[in-house]
Amino acid sequence: MKHIFIVNPTSGKGDGKRAAAAIQKEIEQNHLDGEIRLTEYAGQAQKLAAEIKPDPETIVYAVGGDGTIWEVLNGLPPGLRMGILPCGTGNDYYRMIDQRKLPFAQMLHETIQGKPVEVDFGQCHHWRFHNCTTLGLDARVNDLAIKLYQNYPLPRFSVYGLAAVLCALRPAPFELVLKTKTETIRQKAIIAAVMNGSCYGNGFIAAPQADLQDGLFDICVIEPLTLWETLWLMPKYKQGKHTHLKQCKMLRASEIEIHVDKPLLMQSDGEGFTSNHVRITTGPYKLPLIVPQASPLKAGTKEQEK
Repeated sequence: MKHIFIVNPTSGKGDGKRAAAAIQKEIEQNHLDGEIRLTEYAGQAQKLAAEIKPDPETIVYAVGGDGTIWEVLNGLPPGLRMGILPCGTGNDYYRMIDQRKLPFAQMLHETIQGKPVEVDFGQCHHWRFHNCTTLGLDARVNDLAIKLYQNYPLPRFSVYGLAAVLCALRPAPFELVLKTKTETIRQKAIIAAVMNGSCYGNGFIAAPQADLQDGLFDICVIEPLTLWETLWLMPKYKQGKHTHLKQCKMLRASEIEIHVDKPLLMQSDGEGFTSNHVRITTGPYKLPLIVPQASPLKAGTKEQEK
């Protein structure tokens, strides 16, 4: 088995560089057919993944934050298996794979020795996403959190909470039309989150019932709130205890089309863009992953089912 590790050495303010050293040690100690490819600039992880020849005996590992995973996913040719080794700021997507807080070296070893699974991913415009596509207040929070983390000496656990409070002062509601195969929603909103995973923004659990293997997105739409209502709802949203509230609408679908009345800041897996329309669908195939044996994801591939 060939193991190719695409590593962002700057992720997590140095965690990626330390991860590369741990990977090299694992390769040498266990005599693996392994290769480390370090990225030097934004977007290079996608190019490095795209250059790899499809081979069922090759696993490509994304080593970094959600942005690195996003890049590898968008470059990965069909026919290659993917592994995920998080060392970013929030590592939200990985919570769907394994919620244990393991030392990186142990997580690395357990992943290499792990089990094959198949998971859903999403498509939005011309790119793929693994965790979520959202618009409105939370996309602005994501944008501000990235800027705070990059420009100020703030601990990673605090930046999203601080950004959420600052953005809540200007919620900026919008008119939304959301269409699925079975229903159309027209309302004012401050957040529309299309979730494949359960959480984003360093642990805000927008979709506590999300399942990476059910073929459906969990969608959360939140209506405009006063400042005090926003501050009241925020901790409930953080804990995933908002789904029954009248201010929130939850639904599931495999295809979603969203129109808004003005260009809004949106984000897919932390990658920001501005638009007034998105169409989101599940990917045309299941993404093959290698995950630790202890992962709650169900093992199996189409090849094994045959």
